[in-house]
Amino acid sequence: MTSRKDYRSRVHALSVALTCLAGCGGLADTGNGSSGADAGDGPHDAASANDAGKPDVGAPDGGSDDSGGSSTDAGSGKVTLAKSDQRPFSIAVDSTNVYWATGSSIMKVPMGGGTPTTLASGQHDAFNIAVDATSVYWTDLCAASSGTCAGAVMSVPLEGGTAKTLAAGGNPSSVAVDARSVYWINEAANAAAVMSEALDGGTPRTLAASANRPLGIAVDATSVYWTEDTNTDRSGKVMKVPLAGGTPTTLAASQNEPRAIAVDAMSVYWLDFGTGLLKKAPIDGGPSTTLASGQSEPGSIAIDATNVYWVAGLGASWSSSAELKSIPKGGGMPTTLVKNENVQCIAVDAASVYWGDAVRRRIEKLTPK
Repeated sequence: MTSRKDYRSRVHALSVALTCLAGCGGLADTGNGSSGADAGDGPHDAASANDAGKPDVGAPDGGSDDSGGSSTDAGSGKVTLAKSDQRPFSIAVDSTNVYWATGSSIMKVPMGGGTPTTLASGQHDAFNIAVDATSVYWTDLCAASSGTCAGAVMSVPLEGGTAKTLAAGGNPSSVAVDARSVYWINEAANAAAVMSEALDGGTPRTLAASANRPLGIAVDATSVYWTEDTNTDRSGKVMKVPLAGGTPTTLAASQNEPRAIAVDAMSVYWLDFGTGLLKKAPIDGGPSTTLASGQSEPGSIAIDATNVYWVAGLGASWSSSAELKSIPKGGGMPTTLVKNENVQCIAVDAASVYWGDAVRRRIEKLTPK
């Protein structure tokens, strides 16, 4: 079974997903689909530590985007919603609250900021998060406290209460949710698969087995979408399968480490980590399109009705050089919304973009986005 150390080095942490979700199912989406359940792509360490310093509310960002786009001044619109005791790995939003996973806990804070509420604690490695109208869902990468590592898919009511184990076993990573079921990636060695379980309970179902390494996940009204990486250059894929299971369809092949993924009514969007590309393809099949290139170590993706949002440049050492970017879904010049932040995970709603700062341990919000 995959160890926590192996998982961190392999995923460089994911993606929804999530797919941030996230995450993106997962992260809030106003684009008639799922922005995925996507956590960030930085190193995954659930250990608690002191903050690097007191939160400052939005120093202006200036300069120009390295890939030729513009840069926005976030000074007047950036707000620190909460300080987190541990690093936020995945983030999701609904109409009233922001939710995040820290490794050991599931947290929430009102959209306007305030005192964070702990919804669930004592988790071994809470990683990826998703939200619906009643509950928060997450994957616990290694829920066993001793012995053989066994993960779990968990839930807790939005207002708090007793955490519930929906599925136990395997190595669940990315998670997404719709009105009927929760969906997740099982990365267990020799048993990698796209899984689902009805929200009202039942037996987990294998929707699609994978001989490769499934990573990010997203869901729409008819299908589940995911990325696959084989650790071999140009052999990754973007896949989909009906919600009830069946024969998987390859939407894009010959990808180089595709990771975070999101979907709307027309297209599926993903980040190709190995080539530094943001790409999209029709959900019914067809040629893929590159929306942005030259993105160093891209990770975490979200969408709204008009734009795609992602993180570039986080790296493996929690550097402060990460950038939060956006681009129109139809293509154009990238805009850098936030510079020189430790952006680990992102979510969006109709008005704002939200992110977790991995080093300063803060939940941030930028309005307008």
